[in-house]
Amino acid sequence: MQHIISALVRSLRQGLLLVIALGLFSFSGWFTFSQPSYAALSTPEEAFQEIQRDQAQQDRQGFYKQQIQITEQPKTGAEEEYEQNIEQYYQEHPEEGGIVEGAKELVNKVTGSEQ
Repeated sequence: MQHIISALVRSLRQGLLLVIALGLFSFSGWFTFSQPSYAALSTPEEAFQEIQRDQAQQDRQGFYKQQIQITEQPKTGAEEEYEQNIEQYYQEHPEEGGIVEGAKELVNKVTGSEQ
């Protein structure tokens, strides 16, 4: 019986210590100073003007025309765009693709077909 009572008293002490610790953490939160949110500092008009400036910097018409050209000739335009991107990538990363290009040339040489 004493064993049960001592276990009950021990669990009540631990629970009380837990409640006190949580209360201290909560109470200390009242005295800390947090920085204000920067989103709350700007007015909606300022945010809208900033968005407009960002959009004005982009060349939307040029991008639109480029996408129209690609969609007019979907396969050819997409292939040309892909080839331009690959060529640009290989210029920036010459160490990449050396094996792949070499293997393609070797296969073409062995089979006798040129693509």
